[in-house]
Amino acid sequence: MIEHFSKRLDEVREKLNVGGHWHETRTINHVIFPILKILGWNPENHNQIEEKRQIQVGTSNKEADIILKNSSGDALIIEAKAKNHRLNDDDAAQLNSYCSIESIAYGVLTNGRTWYLIDCTERKPVNVEAIHLESDEYSKIERVFRKFLAFDAVEHGDYLENFAALSRTKKLETAWADFVDSGDHSSLRKILVRSTGLSNSKTNRGFIDEFVKRKLQSTNSTTDNQVYSATDSKSSVTISGASKRVQRTSRSTNPPTTCKIFGNTVEIQSWRAILVEFVEAIGNRSSSDLVYLLNMENHWLVRQVDKRVKIQYRQIGNADIWLNVNLDRNGILRRCKSIQEALNINENDLIY
Repeated sequence: MIEHFSKRLDEVREKLNVGGHWHETRTINHVIFPILKILGWNPENHNQIEEKRQIQVGTSNKEADIILKNSSGDALIIEAKAKNHRLNDDDAAQLNSYCSIESIAYGVLTNGRTWYLIDCTERKPVNVEAIHLESDEYSKIERVFRKFLAFDAVEHGDYLENFAALSRTKKLETAWADFVDSGDHSSLRKILVRSTGLSNSKTNRGFIDEFVKRKLQSTNSTTDNQVYSATDSKSSVTISGASKRVQRTSRSTNPPTTCKIFGNTVEIQSWRAILVEFVEAIGNRSSSDLVYLLNMENHWLVRQVDKRVKIQYRQIGNADIWLNVNLDRNGILRRCKSIQEALNINENDLIY
């Protein structure tokens, strides 16, 4: 199966390498439709795929590029961009508005090279998965595409549960990172429910409890009563020292003495230095990339810092830009990875 998929995917990749002016229509015809054909769709069947639906957004007339359908009606919206367009928050907000107006829960944002699976059930869109068509392993691309975009998965409704499960996990991962970084020792489930917006249903309680167990196990923390315990009939999760234990495990791994950033060897003395050097190198290489990160409105990269929390920040070069480095090792590595994904930076451009 993978061999057959990889052969057809290579044909699409070859088209991506063709130069010339790439507008979004070319992305649709040369990349999106060929991928959908691989996944069992027929672009010529208007009962399966609708192109350029007119949508009224406020006082403006807009077009949804592609709407995938199943026997129950509209299923997914795919928003296409030109190949060299850098996908951004405005694009995701555009897709989210279309989905909201058309009462569609999930969508895909792509420039052909990068495919973002977007949860549009919240006021703010949530990017739950990213596929890099030119560099990701065939097995990952096939697995993700078949779970979320294959005709059978959409027709039978499996994609809905797959999206919902992935979205829950994404929100929990974010909430867990906030928990580890903050050192808050109050009820972990309450933190996760509040941070993710998940309802406190029996299904979600079980999902959260299982998630916490896996995270604690992955950080080499034992799951005895000191770390993870059921305190009532609803198996309420409480933490007693888990945050400290996770952080001690993180600090037990010493930082490397050097790292490679965009091919240059840089001497470092801490994990935080990797993040600082990486962001400074991005700014030196392309000031527009640094501005792009600022415009994403991330709390960790700002132009002004309150003097009360200034100790948590480092200034980037001589610019009046400040980077929050109040993170443990795992937080630093997650932050570096999120920057690489946001700017489509190759993983080999940051080696530590």
